Amino acid sequence: MLEAVISGVGLGLMLSIFTGPVFLRLIELGVSVGPKRAMALSVGALLSDLLFVGLLMFFLVGISQWMEASSGYFNLIGGSIFVGFGIAKTISAFRKDKSQSDSNRVSSWKKLFAEGFLINTMNPAVIIFWIGAVSLAKTQYMDGTSKVFIYFLACLGTIYFFDSLKAFGSSKLKTILKPVHMQVFKGVVGVIFIFLGLKLLIDII
Repeated sequence: MLEAVISGVGLGLMLSIFTGPVFLRLIELGVSVGPKRAMALSVGALLSDLLFVGLLMFFLVGISQWMEASSGYFNLIGGSIFVGFGIAKTISAFRKDKSQSDSNRVSSWKKLFAEGFLINTMNPAVIIFWIGAVSLAKTQYMDGTSKVFIYFLACLGTIYFFDSLKAFGSSKLKTILKPVHMQVFKGVVGVIFIFLGLKLLIDII
C-alpha cells in the first residue's frame, strides 16, 4: 500500500514539472486575478483527469482503440479550440482600447472551471498519457484494484498540491510586474496556445 502511495506521488511530481496549456493559463491567472480564481481552473483540469482515469480503469481497451481510430478528429477539435483561444488571448492582450482591464473583467468561477476542464480534455497528449499510466498501473498492481485507486489518488493529490503552490507563487509576481509586462506575458501565452493548436492540426497531415 505504501509503495502505491510513493509511486503515485512520484508520478504526480513528474507531471507537475511538465509545462503544458493548463500550467501556462494557471500562472497567467495567478498573476492577473489571484490564486483562488486560478485554482478554479486547476479544479476543472483535475476533474478532467479524474474522468479520464475513471473511464480508463474500466474501458481501457475500448478507449485505446477509439483513440487510435479517431485521433485525427480529436486533434482537429482540440487544435481548433487552442488556436481560437490563443488568437482571442493575443488580441485581448495587445488591443489599444482597453476601457476595462483584464484584471477587472474577472471570469466567473464556473467559467474558469469549465475552461480548465475543456483545455485539459481537448489536449490529446493528456489522454494518451493516462492510457499509458493506467495500463502500467493495472499491470503493476494486479493483486488489487484498491492499490491502483490509491496510486492515482496520490498522483492527482500531488498534482493539485503543486498547482496550488504555482498559483499562490505566481500571484506574488503581481507586485513586481508592471502593466506592460502583464500585457506581454498574456500575449506570449496566447501565441503559445496558437502554436500548440497548430501543432495538433499539422499532426493530422
